[in-house]
Amino acid sequence: MGIRGLVKFFEDKGVPHTTRQRFTEDMVHVDMMSVFYPLLRARHYQALSDEASRISKRINATQDHGVFQMCSIIQSACSSTASVINRQLREKGVTPDNATLHFDGARSQGKHRAHLIRRNATIQSLTTLRQEAAEYLTTGNGNLTSILRRAKNNTGVPGHFKEGVCEFESDVCMARTCGPTDIIMSGDSDAFVYSTIQNVAFATQNGERSYEMYKKYDILQTLDITSDQLSLLGIITQNDYNVHIQGMTTRRNYEEFIMDNEFAIDQGAEPAMAFREAVQAYKNQFASPDAQGEFHDAIDVFVDFTEAPLGAEQILPPIDDANTVLEMLVQIESHKIQSSSAPPVQPPQFDTPYWSIGLVDEKGKGSSRHSTSATLSDN
Repeated sequence: MGIRGLVKFFEDKGVPHTTRQRFTEDMVHVDMMSVFYPLLRARHYQALSDEASRISKRINATQDHGVFQMCSIIQSACSSTASVINRQLREKGVTPDNATLHFDGARSQGKHRAHLIRRNATIQSLTTLRQEAAEYLTTGNGNLTSILRRAKNNTGVPGHFKEGVCEFESDVCMARTCGPTDIIMSGDSDAFVYSTIQNVAFATQNGERSYEMYKKYDILQTLDITSDQLSLLGIITQNDYNVHIQGMTTRRNYEEFIMDNEFAIDQGAEPAMAFREAVQAYKNQFASPDAQGEFHDAIDVFVDFTEAPLGAEQILPPIDDANTVLEMLVQIESHKIQSSSAPPVQPPQFDTPYWSIGLVDEKGKGSSRHSTSATLSDN
């Protein structure tokens, strides 16, 4: 998600930026997941769609409801997508000679709450999707185009692409290793608030991936703030690492707090402590007693560049979105074949259930009220 509304705020304030087409002469760090996630997800979904069509035709011809090989599908999707990514990078002048590619590693303690929120949203979305697909196949009610579009939006990225070279988040990794003239290619606005990152090629989605070049110097000059104040703005505004104060947008935080407080770190002072004191002053001014914000994880990440691993009890089993989407697509393709041919076929029965896990709250505790253990074919 990044810093909520930060790039739009830059645009509204008239921060200078230019569209960059090539990076041949630059040293570049690429946040692979934030830049290429839409491509990875789209091509993974296409691979599942192609496999669903093949399975459905085999079922219709042979009545064979045998097990499919999800592993081979994912490996095929990854292999072909890697070639596309390599070509797109080279077209931008990004080569092994001038670039470092950063992949996200393990999930961190600081981002655990954000991942739980996303996980719950995915489970709820896929549960609703499969219910709507089952109703469409049973009664004909529903919009098939909408169902398929939302299936594509809920297809995640193959696990092969999640095995990163960074210990945790790639943006923290880049902040630790980049030089003062290096360029960060990212679609995550977190990159703007790290003190060590001076140049950001922000990835946008306008038909095809383009990059808007921002320089830290121009941002600070336009907003009339220091680098420390920009970091503080990112820390207190809604992001993946904090529990922000409701109603305090990027603009409000800038106008009502950042501009009214001359935040500066004294020479020899510990930066993290100075930020904690500033955040406490912010909470005292804007937070009601029952709505205190939590910002310590954001300070650890954006100021100290530190992350902690998840505890063993916090690691949850992965959501099997690929199997879920593939099962749904197979049933839809089979339904099409049945509708257009004389001999009806029985919808396939898969050995792998949808998933037998429930939702979890923001602290990682289970919730039996939201069980999702039923299979698609049960409906």
